Amino acid sequence: MKKTIIIFAPITIDKNNDLDLILKLKSDERELTLQNLYEIIKFKYNLNELRKIKNYSTVTMPASGYYLTSKLKEKGYNAILINNLSEYTIEKIIKINPFAICISTTMIFKRETLKNTVNLLKEKFPETYIIAGGIFIYNSFLWNNHYNSILKYNNLNYKIDQNYSLFPLNYKDIKLDFLIISQHGLNILLNLLIELDKSKRDFSSFYNIAIPNEKGDFIINKFITENINYNEDFTNWELLDEIPDRIPIRTSIGCPYKCGYCNFCYLYPKLFLRSKKSIKKELNLINNVSRKKNIMPLIHVVDDNVFFNKKRIDEITDTFIECKVTAWAGFMRASSITENNIKNIKNSGLFYSYIGVESGDKGQLNRMNKKQDLHDIKKGIELLDKFGITVLMTFLIGYPGENNKTIENTIQFINKLEIAQSSPSVQLYPLIVLPLSYLSLSEIRKKWELNGMFKKWKHKTMDYKKSIKYSYYIFKNINKSYHYNDESVYFNRRFNKDTLKEIFKFRNILTVQLMEKKSIDQIKVTLNKIAKTMGFPDSIPDEKFINEILIPEL
Repeated sequence: MKKTIIIFAPITIDKNNDLDLILKLKSDERELTLQNLYEIIKFKYNLNELRKIKNYSTVTMPASGYYLTSKLKEKGYNAILINNLSEYTIEKIIKINPFAICISTTMIFKRETLKNTVNLLKEKFPETYIIAGGIFIYNSFLWNNHYNSILKYNNLNYKIDQNYSLFPLNYKDIKLDFLIISQHGLNILLNLLIELDKSKRDFSSFYNIAIPNEKGDFIINKFITENINYNEDFTNWELLDEIPDRIPIRTSIGCPYKCGYCNFCYLYPKLFLRSKKSIKKELNLINNVSRKKNIMPLIHVVDDNVFFNKKRIDEITDTFIECKVTAWAGFMRASSITENNIKNIKNSGLFYSYIGVESGDKGQLNRMNKKQDLHDIKKGIELLDKFGITVLMTFLIGYPGENNKTIENTIQFINKLEIAQSSPSVQLYPLIVLPLSYLSLSEIRKKWELNGMFKKWKHKTMDYKKSIKYSYYIFKNINKSYHYNDESVYFNRRFNKDTLKEIFKFRNILTVQLMEKKSIDQIKVTLNKIAKTMGFPDSIPDEKFINEILIPEL
């Protein structure tokens, strides 16, 4: 009889580190995207009539969930994928009586979140093995294993904030049966499940796992770096019962750049580029499933940077064209977009580009080790727009050296972008000082008088609280829309560019008015302007609806 394994791959549970300036409904935290606003206004602010619109965040979960599910099915397990722990989901699992529940921590960023998740599962399923793995586990292991020595070497006095780390760990606190500590971990999980099915179990030869001892302390056994051939190891989409509207794939692992705020190059120091043959094989699997289900999915490339150099741009775009990809989104450097490759990029199906600009100030980019020229960034963004490709730009606020002048330069950079076709958006990220990043080095910390970690930091030009205030200042003074996770680019294209620009402008104004507690009459005027611009001249909002809006807090 097949063993049933539950894969729990939650969508974002913890808040991301970006500035949360997204308006939502109190009832279900549904974002006030243009599509939702349109429906709300259409039904004269009667939320009971608001139909459930399928949103990006509710239909997509981490790529690890789909991957693990397909791989367990390949090995003969009855693998079931879930992304939430609602009453309905828990009742469903109880009826199944699974052999094990495997938790992916890709979208878990805090110890307390994992604790609450695990302990709830153990309460509901005391006889089921609870196993956790993924990036939060791996991160915590590296911080605990290596960072203490870095602190000692650099003669630093602070400790890692336990809210962002996991170790030391005791079973009484978090009732996990096993931890898998690895960049990858599939083979470890498969071997562990086989061993757990034996009457006599021996874990002495296992590596990269932690098991609680008699005192409940998790003892980490031998750690080795796994050697994975990612050309042969990817999601088998044909084995999944359902596929998402946005299908996550990766064309590479790792990043060759060493930006000062990022620890990704430490987590994945080796760059692995999948071959064209390997990528085509996965895309063909997706095409086969899509034809059977009569859907046209969006390919979401989850690489840290999909375009590393000219050769790689040609390889990726040619592969996507050959596989007839109609729409894809991905992370890339704007400076990699040129007149010579933009047509091929457009023909490859790119319709949404994530660009890490980080600052509109040349000095800040140099201090971050971004190795990009502002002129090239601006030109790349404008080229993407010229060819109808929507852009999301991210900015990091508060990196050492940040001051009034650099903030004003960032605002000017955003406002001077010559955008004509698409509707670009902005995300603001106040600096988070990460262990194992360049900012951990003693000479850098001394140079900038940097103290503290994570969100508790201060240096000679700024502190975390001030970076929040500056972020809000940027938001109030830019002429581009703020990024909403659930915004539908397809829906928004029903409006012409000038109309779209006006609606986004009024939504930004509405956000500021709500946060600054302006009068109800002022807020009604702005909502009415949104309605008129959308084509509803006689739609007057009432105070009841305004009170239903969840206002962001700084």
